[in-house]
Amino acid sequence: MKKQIAAITLLFTFANPFPSHAEGKQTAFDRITETGIIRCGYIIYPPQLSIDANTGKLSGLAYDLTERMAKDLHLKVEWTEEVTAAAWIEGLHNQRFDMLCNTAWATTVRAPQVLNSIPAFFTAVNAYARIDDDRFNTGISQINSKDYTIATIDGSTSAAIARDSFPNANTISLPDISDFSQLLLEVSNKKADLTFSEASQFNDFDSKNPGVLKNITPNKPVRTIQNTFFVDGNELRLMSMINTALLNLHLEGFVDQTLDKYENGKDVWKRATLPYRQEK
Repeated sequence: MKKQIAAITLLFTFANPFPSHAEGKQTAFDRITETGIIRCGYIIYPPQLSIDANTGKLSGLAYDLTERMAKDLHLKVEWTEEVTAAAWIEGLHNQRFDMLCNTAWATTVRAPQVLNSIPAFFTAVNAYARIDDDRFNTGISQINSKDYTIATIDGSTSAAIARDSFPNANTISLPDISDFSQLLLEVSNKKADLTFSEASQFNDFDSKNPGVLKNITPNKPVRTIQNTFFVDGNELRLMSMINTALLNLHLEGFVDQTLDKYENGKDVWKRATLPYRQEK
């Protein structure tokens, strides 16, 4: 399988570090099995999820995966609420919807608050700079210096990378409600020297602003991160159900086919390794 990440399996065992639901409070799992409907929170984030401005119809990688999982589980999807990257965890806690139906990055910051599924795929996070900036031809180790400014978004992975790996660099930080494409604009507008982003965001930016920015870590990503679905921290039964459906889609090849469909021939996402080995 192309672009596999070796030695990472799709099988996780979830411990339960979360307090149980209050007595008498209906869980999302119980509500879903009673009604046959799973309520989705979602973030408009092409090509994962796009919306037609005229019809309001949703489409994209996450849409196809979610609808297929629901079909296999004999459920109907209700795309209940559009949310921002800063607000979806609160939406799960308050039971405004049952699952974040985009995949998002499974990070240690989120782990105490919500449960994530097995990986749908992986994302390589790279550093991007202006195309005429030759200071990074030999790598990015030198950016851990006050001579460089990194564009970040408050509370995001880009901010965590800057803080943990390049603590001596300057940062220009945008509010947590900012669109992630704004990071690339900060670099192109010379407000920052570089930022950290993913291929899907860069490809979209580059299609509108060709020849402006470049990937300066193409052979060694700054981070590789799991892209997973999320439910509230108490919903172990719901997450087990989602994991079963998602793993089956991996095993039958549907996930890879869907990734191929939305990559359009470009190397955007990294495939997960299947949890079995081919016997001789």
